[in-house]
Amino acid sequence: MNPSVPACPSCGSTDGFDAGYLPDSQPGGMIVGRWMPGVPEFGLLKGLKWRGRVHLEVRADRCRRCGLLALYAVGPAR
Repeated sequence: MNPSVPACPSCGSTDGFDAGYLPDSQPGGMIVGRWMPGVPEFGLLKGLKWRGRVHLEVRADRCRRCGLLALYAVGPAR
């Protein structure tokens, strides 16, 4: 057991997590997925209203044993 590695909340493993991300498809290509507070609001053309709102990039860490994804809102979106 490695005390510096947090245990997976699903399987209890301390084998660690692999860092990753969730890509999001956009008309111009792919970007890193984003987290925004609140409930989604849609504009006239069914698109999400996002201008002027906080949006943070999402990091997705995966448990090496069971595959659980742990999602973290890590910082301002680029």
